[in-house]
Amino acid sequence: MIDLARYITNTDGNVFALTNLSPEVKAVLFAYYSRSNKSLKETLREVIETTGAHGEIQDSLTEFEEKAAKFHEKWVVGYGHLSIAEHAVVNLGIENISILATKTLEDNRLASYTEKSTRYVEFDRDSYFKVSEFEGTPFSSRYHDLCGELLGTYADYIAYLREILTERIPREGKSEKIHATKVNSAACDIARYLLPVSTLTNVGITANARSIANMVRKMKSHDLSEVKILGADIQLEASKICPTLIKYADANDFLMAKNAIVKKYALGFSDDNHKSSYNYFDIDPEDIVGVIVAGMLYEQEYISIDHISRIPLEMLDEIMAKRGEHDALPREFELIPCSSEITVDYGAFRDIQRHRMCTQINEIFNPSGGYEYPIGLSQNDLIPNYDNLMNKARDLYNDIVEYDRDLLPFASYCLPMAFNKRTLLRWNLREVGHFIELRSGPRGHASYRKVAQDMWVELNQQCPDIMKYIRVNFE
Repeated sequence: MIDLARYITNTDGNVFALTNLSPEVKAVLFAYYSRSNKSLKETLREVIETTGAHGEIQDSLTEFEEKAAKFHEKWVVGYGHLSIAEHAVVNLGIENISILATKTLEDNRLASYTEKSTRYVEFDRDSYFKVSEFEGTPFSSRYHDLCGELLGTYADYIAYLREILTERIPREGKSEKIHATKVNSAACDIARYLLPVSTLTNVGITANARSIANMVRKMKSHDLSEVKILGADIQLEASKICPTLIKYADANDFLMAKNAIVKKYALGFSDDNHKSSYNYFDIDPEDIVGVIVAGMLYEQEYISIDHISRIPLEMLDEIMAKRGEHDALPREFELIPCSSEITVDYGAFRDIQRHRMCTQINEIFNPSGGYEYPIGLSQNDLIPNYDNLMNKARDLYNDIVEYDRDLLPFASYCLPMAFNKRTLLRWNLREVGHFIELRSGPRGHASYRKVAQDMWVELNQQCPDIMKYIRVNFE
């Protein structure tokens, strides 16, 4: 009898993890598993016996990997059973990517991302994306000069902020090292307004092969050449882990056609300076509590939801009184849709975008919404040329777009994160509640804390009977 201990973490129990197997082999094992009355252990043992992969010297199921590739070619590629690819997980490191491109990458919601933090890390003063499309235009030197000036000012400003904040932020008995870390994060938080979105950063990704393939298709269909190249690079490296499951991902004709048609009908960029407020719609304040209570009763009443006639509204008070500090809002809150349009500085947008369970429709980053000043500083603490730098960036953007409308997506690279970004969001009330409770906390950046707080205030005016259950921090 073959000892499976090398390949599973628990040979006796009903729950175990697979180990020492490639992602593609794991995916095909689960595929066999779904079509067999044998256990996964029995299927694995059969595979090992068939391939002879249990020898002491052999380090992998090489022969079975070849069979797995043929299996995926037939069933995943040939017959479209794409769910099999969800069992193959890939971990990727992506370095020297622009902050602008990370937002396209992270727009793919079914993945986990860890991005280099603008709060804890100081960015290099010479590290920004070189836009090849600007070469040979009148804007090449202006773009390089502006990025250099923004990043140089950013570095100098952080040094200045560290000096003044060391005195202003109380140590409160903390060690010098902890105090220095707090000072540094505060300085980086303030100075990030100066970072152009062309600044190079790093991202770590964990995703299954199906999500990676979808990510690659979207990125290879994008307007920005950086994103297209990045999509191809992700495909190349992920294919070394899952050679069959990702290799056929290509640019999507429909996505590219959709983009071209929308451009044809849209009026295009206009420096309108219309700053949207926090607008909420499709909420019926009269019926929210009743819908949530009916949703909770549905599990136990054994009747269609539209026939639940008795709605004890007091039940929700009784339930929510039991909710602990770390308990999520009940799933029934997801029955309430909530759409909103927000305008917020790009730095705060990066944090808001991480809430990918909602639907996000993002306007191309542009200067029409104006820019923000760092929060919490007096006028005397701002760098003297702050407005001048922002105006330089806006003028360069406008000149690029006026020169060639096809360069509009690339013009965004020159804008600092101080500029506002408009986003349309489709949430449900549970996700809105999660966002408000998480992002209104005192440790968050002031700009997105204000978004969360304003969301609560706006919604509380419409439906106080439900917003009383969502915790908001105004301290």
